Order: sequence, then structure tokens, then C-alpha cells
Amino acid sequence: MLDYDTEAGRYDATRGGEARALAAATALDALLPATGVIADIGGGTGIVSRHLATPTRTVIVADASTGMLTLAARRLPGRAVRADATRLPFADASLHAVTCIWLLHLLPPHLTDAVITEAARVLAPGGILAATIGKNNAHQGGDDTDAILHRVHQQGGAPHIPSDDPERLAQVTATRGLTPQATTTFTGHGQGRTPNNLAYDLADGRHLTWLPHLTQTDLDAALADLAALPGPDVPRTDPVYTLASWRR
Repeated sequence: MLDYDTEAGRYDATRGGEARALAAATALDALLPATGVIADIGGGTGIVSRHLATPTRTVIVADASTGMLTLAARRLPGRAVRADATRLPFADASLHAVTCIWLLHLLPPHLTDAVITEAARVLAPGGILAATIGKNNAHQGGDDTDAILHRVHQQGGAPHIPSDDPERLAQVTATRGLTPQATTTFTGHGQGRTPNNLAYDLADGRHLTWLPHLTQTDLDAALADLAALPGPDVPRTDPVYTLASWRR
């Protein structure tokens, strides 16, 4: 997990900046109520949240990182609060919508479930929860890095089910009284991975923790194949993220 306090200053610039934020906000806008109070849980720097705010829609950024909230407070003065996503500082049934963008996949399953439970608590009847889901499926552009990563996943055996797996979330939300609504997608502009970036991610061992049968030999072969690809620092296809929404 990143240290978001120290990462805050460069976070937006290294993750697609305004183009990606605007794409996310545009997709979200179609899922959210036009009026009321919305909490953007794990809203970070507020780069997405500020595009959602309108004269009839109040948006509050809730995040655990002081560094991120410092930036969010500049974008939405008076609307940035430090909060644990599993213990939100909002009354029962007090919000018209809750958003979780690029959050659920970062958490272990029990915390993801706790976030959904808390979102259901603070939503008023008819309120909307909107979240990015299935982040591992976002990079499906069919480029040369995808082929290598797909092979690594096959060699690694059955991985654990991600916290934001769509089928898993369907079960979790149903038990919290949330009914599925619309689903949409948006492009993660500026997030296309490079062979060198993927090699770094593989080499640092993060994949080994959830691919139980991946051997060092398989990993070394993947790193060699990535090193042989042309344009090692040229970004490949931008990911396409999925947004789902549920009604309380």
C-alpha cells in the first residue's frame, strides 16, 4: 500500500491527471442523483469530486490521508473530512449518494465488505452507491504486455478472488439491502502501462502473493520477454474501468 501522505503531491500527475478525472466524473454523473449530498469515500485529492459538485449537489471528500485532503480542501473548501471508510462521520440515512472510485480493489475482502456496510448505513432510502469494480480486468486492450501478463496468470494458478470482483460484490451488496442499478465504463486516460512498468510490478513480488503456483523460472521468463519488447517506455492501451451502481 502506498504512503498516500507522501504520494499526494505527485498523485494526480502520475495517474492521468484531469483527463482521467473528468472521464470518471462524466461517467459517475450519469449514475448519481442530480441533487443532494454525496460523500466521495477515499476521494483523495478531490480531483474527481470537484467535477461532480454543482449548485444542487454538495460533494464531500472523505479520506484517511491528511496529505490528500490538503489538496482536496483547495478544490472543495470546507468539504474535505478525514475519515475511516469503515466508520464514516455521517448519520444514518443522511446521504443521497456514496462514491468509491479506485478504492475497493485496494482493500482486503473484510474491509471492502465493511465499507459497503457503512455506505448502506449512511445512505437514505433511494440513495445510490457507485463504485469502480473489477479493476484487474481494466487492462484488456490485447497489446503485447497483456499477452505476457495473461501467461503469467495462467502459470500462477487460480488467484484469490479480488475484493472488487463483480460477482463477489453482487453477493455482498445484496446482503446489505442494495439493489443493482446501472453499469457503465470510462477510459483511464494516461494509464496505459509500459513494458518497463509491468516488469517493475512483477519483479517487486506483488504478483507472487496472489499467484500461488508462479515459479521464479516463470517469472524470469516473463521479465525477459518484457525486456525484449519494442518501446519499453511507450504506454500501451489505456485501461477501461467499469462503474457499477446500487440503490438503497
